[in-house]
Amino acid sequence: MGLRSKYCGALLHTLYIFYAFYQAFAGNGITATQNALLLVDASSQSGRKMPDNLFGIFFEEINHAGAGGLWAELVSNRGFEAGGPNTPSNIDPWVIIGNESQIIVSTDRTSCFARNKVALRMEVLCDDKGSNTCPAGGVGVYNPGFWGMNIERGKAYKVILHIKSFDSVKLSVSLVSSDGRQNLATHNIIAESSELSNWTKMEFLLKSRGTNANSRLQLTTTESGTIWVDQVSVLPLDTYMGDGFRKGLASMLANLKPRFLRYPGGSYVEGEWLRNAFRWSETVGPWEERPGHFNDVWKYWTDDGLGFFEFLQLAEDLGASPVWVANSGISHNDQVSPSVISGFVQNILDGIEFARGDPKSQWGSIRATMGHPEPFQLNYVSLGNQDCWKKQYIENYLKFYSAIKAAYPDIKIVTNCDGSFQPLNHPADLYDIHVYTSSGDMFSRNHEFDRTTRNGPKAFVSEYAVTGNDAGKGTLVAALAEAGFLIGIERNSDVVEMASCAPLFVNDNDRQFNPDAIVFNSRQQYGTPSYWMQHFFKHSSGAIFHPSTIQAGNYTSLVASAITWQNSHNDNTYLKIKIVNYGGDLVNLKISVTGLENNVDSSGSINTLLTSSQPQDENSFQNPKKLLVYGALGPAHAQGAGADALKVGLSLLYMFVFAGLEKLTGGASYNPLTVLVYAFLGKSHGYLFAAFARIPAQVLGSIVGVKLIRQVFPKVGYGARLNAGIHHGVLAEGLATFVVVMVSLMLTKKEMKSFFMKTWISSISKMTLHILSSDLTGGIMNPASALGWAYARGDHITLEHLFVYWLAPIQATLLGIWVVNLLNKPKKSKDNGTEESKTKSE
Repeated sequence: MGLRSKYCGALLHTLYIFYAFYQAFAGNGITATQNALLLVDASSQSGRKMPDNLFGIFFEEINHAGAGGLWAELVSNRGFEAGGPNTPSNIDPWVIIGNESQIIVSTDRTSCFARNKVALRMEVLCDDKGSNTCPAGGVGVYNPGFWGMNIERGKAYKVILHIKSFDSVKLSVSLVSSDGRQNLATHNIIAESSELSNWTKMEFLLKSRGTNANSRLQLTTTESGTIWVDQVSVLPLDTYMGDGFRKGLASMLANLKPRFLRYPGGSYVEGEWLRNAFRWSETVGPWEERPGHFNDVWKYWTDDGLGFFEFLQLAEDLGASPVWVANSGISHNDQVSPSVISGFVQNILDGIEFARGDPKSQWGSIRATMGHPEPFQLNYVSLGNQDCWKKQYIENYLKFYSAIKAAYPDIKIVTNCDGSFQPLNHPADLYDIHVYTSSGDMFSRNHEFDRTTRNGPKAFVSEYAVTGNDAGKGTLVAALAEAGFLIGIERNSDVVEMASCAPLFVNDNDRQFNPDAIVFNSRQQYGTPSYWMQHFFKHSSGAIFHPSTIQAGNYTSLVASAITWQNSHNDNTYLKIKIVNYGGDLVNLKISVTGLENNVDSSGSINTLLTSSQPQDENSFQNPKKLLVYGALGPAHAQGAGADALKVGLSLLYMFVFAGLEKLTGGASYNPLTVLVYAFLGKSHGYLFAAFARIPAQVLGSIVGVKLIRQVFPKVGYGARLNAGIHHGVLAEGLATFVVVMVSLMLTKKEMKSFFMKTWISSISKMTLHILSSDLTGGIMNPASALGWAYARGDHITLEHLFVYWLAPIQATLLGIWVVNLLNKPKKSKDNGTEESKTKSE
């Protein structure tokens, strides 16, 4: 049947989702500069299934994404190999504690690990007695990790180190603050001279007594002698699924519901030179035996703790298909001739055997000893990275292709050569495309694949990102442009099989590429607008695409798509409509949906929004949730006259309930502005009590209340926020507060006796002003309430919040008190003046 539903709403620099339990929305029109109509055919006959692995993620070891990032290892250069194989060598970032008269630190090649021969040698010259006394804290070395170790109170950290000495040993292994003054946890290694004469593995837990985001690991002693140390590791026990991944970062990946994981690069796979390329076989087995390598493309050392096995494990943990980008014998500066490429071909076959082989096979047995006897589901291999134009690529590629298909015919092979504009001259299952461009061009590429031939290999857009000036460090306009591009990929998903953004991660201390999806440091992480944009597409893989048409005249900055997908948790089918307004015009959009079934449940509807007051707005550590996906669930966002009446009715009931509580308690209030008014009118215990007791209590109550609300209703969103410039926000919130204060005080001055009428007038005025200012500021008119939601978003200490939601309402309140007092100033009675004159005359 043709259920027809209509929505009217204003969109400006916005990505919007109407997301329903087989439901489209209706709403209220808003004056706009453009009008548009979106027609959606949601019938089952019109739908087309999209690829199961349409949207995923791409990880590259860039910007310290893995070393010091996703891989939770806290020690940098844990095997002392970063300084090279020749000794003595640089031990950076390890730092010596003590001077040359107290300790001599060097490296030598005496380690017990065959592929990691370099070890640290500490010759301690001072002692706890005698003429050369060690300082109170001892001497030794410390490691600051990757720009500081984040150590948290109550958490346990697994420490492993290998030690050797021919002397008695009393070595303290401690987690301390960056200045060494705060000791968070310590373990003492005490041994006689004979006990550690051979290399010995020490393993123990350190449980922190405090929190410090800029901590370090230090090894210190106050006893003379020589100690060798090697392969020092500190790993939090609390990692994602117990597999060694930093929990906060891996959880952000999981929330995207990626259908594939492309790894480990990128240019990282190639290397500037082949000698520094990623070699998968050197990144498996015990971590102590992994030699590590210099990432010469992005200029830092990696211990390869995050190796081939860990990538496969991460893909499995995320429920994603692994896509291995393998080196094809080509780097940025050198290539292997096809005549001698056989070693590289065999290396890739060995890698596939490691991932998929029988646990009794040569390489499958190594995987089994690492704790995973079951094969990984490796079904994609991409040969090289951006190498199609290089002299040896095609000939080498054909040798790889033939060998892989002969041994594993089901594996899909990805070529570096673009087949979107002309047929390929070699066999492939997929062809790789990278798109890095400006926001305007990215949005225009919504039609990139409209004219691509529908025959032959499918496209794999393995890297896309808006770059350049308008990209910043991750802006709203960049995310909107990328969203428009992805909507085009949905529409052309009959020829595009997979897509992922790049880069995925950036450590804020090593920004080598901007923008990135997720930004982090040792303690925090946040998603850029591009990260949050991808949440709009996380149900598209395997979903049903429905045709839609936009009628918008000459306005070309509006794109949309519609899908239906089935939730595996409840077997319900949902309609999801995505709309992007990339332009600067406000659009009044109507949506007409046909083809829906009868059993439509509007109570499960969700409206989701990604927008901000300015197209160049970004998230940051100071304001990590300035832009994020937020929305509301159920009747609160139901549309239509009945739903609007319900919302107004509930709001009025809420105001009457709190007005009654205020009357019963003799002045209780949840709004600091009310307390301020009472204080100035002398109806409370004074300014000091209001400022230091009542208002802090209101703020605390709001923060706790919002937290409880979000725990009970996790999809409720993040509350109202500023959707305009700071000046417009100050004006809107200040003017609304001023009028509310005026109305409330006038009612008080007139001493209206009817509680019902007084509350009714006050409530209607508040509701009216809330509606009028809601598009700009949310119409809150309550600093405590605004701070509760802002605290949940993380933007409670910004200038915008302070000026719009605190200073403007407070100033408006003071102005309202002054104006009302001025208007109600008692006039001198003429008769009273005459009587006074007469009295004086007498």
